[in-house]
Amino acid sequence: MLNTRLPKAAGAALFAALMLVVSSASEAFAQARPAARTPKAALRIKEIAKPGRQALVSSPDIDGKVKSPGHISRGQNWKWAMLEVRYETAPEWIDEAVFSFHVMCQDTKTKEYHYFQTSVTYLDIAKGDHVAAAMLPPNAVVRYGEPISFGVEISVAGEKAASASAGVGGEEWWNVALDKLGDRVKRHGGYLLDRSKTPFGVTYVDEYEATR
Repeated sequence: MLNTRLPKAAGAALFAALMLVVSSASEAFAQARPAARTPKAALRIKEIAKPGRQALVSSPDIDGKVKSPGHISRGQNWKWAMLEVRYETAPEWIDEAVFSFHVMCQDTKTKEYHYFQTSVTYLDIAKGDHVAAAMLPPNAVVRYGEPISFGVEISVAGEKAASASAGVGGEEWWNVALDKLGDRVKRHGGYLLDRSKTPFGVTYVDEYEATR
């Protein structure tokens, strides 16, 4: 029978050679791997709208010149809640950023809380200052009350880049207050809209990024 055992010195030398190959391959892989992105350095929130009566705005005056036969006047209380976020970006371009908007209203009669949320993806964001906005329709404001809390969380490249809160509830209230309030909060889907999905979307078009 052949003796396949190597002398200790030869075995040690072979093991050292194999480890050198593995180490070199790992180092080459690490050098070839692209550096991780740092979303927090890519975007910064400069200002966020304060909820309440100051956030209410009338529908834009668009001169269509033709009124439908059923034209009616809703009155001064029939207003949108416009909740804006002003932010700045550092890279020459950000392919896309996901904005998650959160709004809480309170019915002054029933004292119930009403929560609205939507996510919007903004595309091709150039370096500089920008603005994004979520809108709550007049019928929701009249029925469920004026916004008392507003917040936004922004993600870039799948990672959280920034967040900001205003109004009742403190920092990132949507992650805390909703659980504390429990059944006193009613959640509503489909109400909160990106600005581009409202009549305001045809005004000041160049100041807002395209969305999908």
